Amino acid sequence: MNLKMAILSILGRDTLKRIILDFKLKNINLRSKKKMCEAIYRLPGIPPKTFLRYVSELEAKAMCEYYGIVDKGNYTELIELLLREETQNINHILPDSVFSNRAILSQQNSYPGLQSSVSPVLFKNVENLNQHGCFVAIDFETADYGRDSACSIALVKVLGDQIIDRVQFLIRPPRRTFLFTYLHGISWKHVANEPQFHELWPQINKKLEGAEFIAAHNASFDRSVLMACCQNAVVSPPTLPFQCTVRLARRTWKLRRANLPTVCTFLGIPLKHHDAASDAEACAKIVIAARQGK
Repeated sequence: MNLKMAILSILGRDTLKRIILDFKLKNINLRSKKKMCEAIYRLPGIPPKTFLRYVSELEAKAMCEYYGIVDKGNYTELIELLLREETQNINHILPDSVFSNRAILSQQNSYPGLQSSVSPVLFKNVENLNQHGCFVAIDFETADYGRDSACSIALVKVLGDQIIDRVQFLIRPPRRTFLFTYLHGISWKHVANEPQFHELWPQINKKLEGAEFIAAHNASFDRSVLMACCQNAVVSPPTLPFQCTVRLARRTWKLRRANLPTVCTFLGIPLKHHDAASDAEACAKIVIAARQGK
């Protein structure tokens, strides 16, 4: 999830209404949290940090938990610290996840309580991998701020420049709480009778067989979800390296904005954003396009 939207999504309706009033937004459906979040998100030139002053201590705590921060101190200060670090790394392009590898590694010494729930993401450049080899694009949707709350996963397998397999699973997360239904449309009623992650793991792991790497758009998020789910399921996570298609798109096409809708528009790739199957296939096609030098 985009960092600005992550901040907005934890705010209550009254707080969102206050932001709309402060920024003098007109003709907004104040009964719909989704519409309010989308309207505020579209404000031009407003960085995520702007909205931190609206975040309560409880909401900040929830956000820190979502990003794997364990600390009893000033939560807003920690979020600002991560924002500064991430902003320096990506030249003011908003990521889907606040954590960068460098942020995790460089800040742990200064803040012993600042810990990531998973190890840093391994990245390889596509051009250094077999151009005709096999990879799997992956996308998760989550129910709440916990990285273990995967409620949907899609995997798209590619050999050379051809998609050879597609699969999508609904997952019953460990909690009934759904905070992001307005994004992906999945609620508890959709997954109440679906398998848990540990039940699906043999099928998921089989889809990864033969792959040289896993691709994901903003790979740090999807990898952390995968690691958290594997940890909860008490299964060994895959050791495959991850290729981040955000980084790939910036490097290959010099895009200033590299969120998934922007890259798909640039490449003419159809997308139903926040549908795991569509997002994973779009990610696969980004790697294919880069391989083909488009």
